[in-house]
Amino acid sequence: MATLHIFNPETDFALAAGIPIYTPPAKVLSLKHSLSLLPAIYARRGDYILVPNGMTTDDISSLKYYDIVKAKDITVTPLFSASAIDSIDPWGWNLSIRNQLLSLGAPDALLKSEKEIALLRSTAHRRTTIKANILLNNLLGIHTPLPEELISIEDATNFSRNVKGCYFKSPWSSSGRGILVGGSLEERLEREWLQGCLKRQGSVIGEYPCKGKTLDFALEWRIENGTAIFLGINIFRTTRGGSFIENILLSQNELREIFSKHSSIDLSAIEAAQRQVLTEEIAPHYSGLAGVDGCCSALTGEVRPFLEINLRHTMGQIPLLTSLCE
Repeated sequence: MATLHIFNPETDFALAAGIPIYTPPAKVLSLKHSLSLLPAIYARRGDYILVPNGMTTDDISSLKYYDIVKAKDITVTPLFSASAIDSIDPWGWNLSIRNQLLSLGAPDALLKSEKEIALLRSTAHRRTTIKANILLNNLLGIHTPLPEELISIEDATNFSRNVKGCYFKSPWSSSGRGILVGGSLEERLEREWLQGCLKRQGSVIGEYPCKGKTLDFALEWRIENGTAIFLGINIFRTTRGGSFIENILLSQNELREIFSKHSSIDLSAIEAAQRQVLTEEIAPHYSGLAGVDGCCSALTGEVRPFLEINLRHTMGQIPLLTSLCE
């Protein structure tokens, strides 16, 4: 028996929409098609990858990672085979991917239920970071300024005026999408962005900047049976606006060494504190992969150990999952 893998990078957008049929923006659809075979990197020999309907054999053979597909004898298909598959592993769960799989004949037993997805959606909301940071501040003995959930345009514009260089984040978004640096747009355009976010998602999260930031990192986890299992650390590069650029592809020992040069808190302490928060706040509502993003400054000593949590696959998990599957 094998696992069916699906690269659905629109998952955060679909989770935000909360509807059973969701059509991603053209840019995300293009990414979905071009990287359809990305799960081949961490899939096991003999697994399956579900690709978008309409892809021809020639289309598939021209895609990136096709050589890995062939080497691992992975079956690439736009269909579901009930007789061959005993688990399903999408990039992320939402109502839309559940509905798509049901329409292809996937049994309900292999899918997250509507109730589980509702809990996932609630837990993935960025307001989760507020309580998480309160707990982490206590556990680590630090004084990280807490994010604020803003529900009116007046609150949001006041936050922008009072917190120079702040970040505004949509409650559901990923990889730097749905993020605006306060003051980076003229006032009218910033107000329009904030109003759009408030209308679509009901609130916006205001975040204090990490002054002199020198490092972006993530701790990667698997949550199962009420337990948070640490997979490793990832260090990555972002734009000033918070958009993901690339991972730093080094060994875990090398990444830990880099982290130690930037952080005033030992990685093992952050790992232990995150594990406790994930076990108490996330594990009762979610099982699956998770990545917790943070940042720190070697210049000021500030550490932000829980900027956001991604309850799905992340790019930083790929080398970690690959090593587990070898």
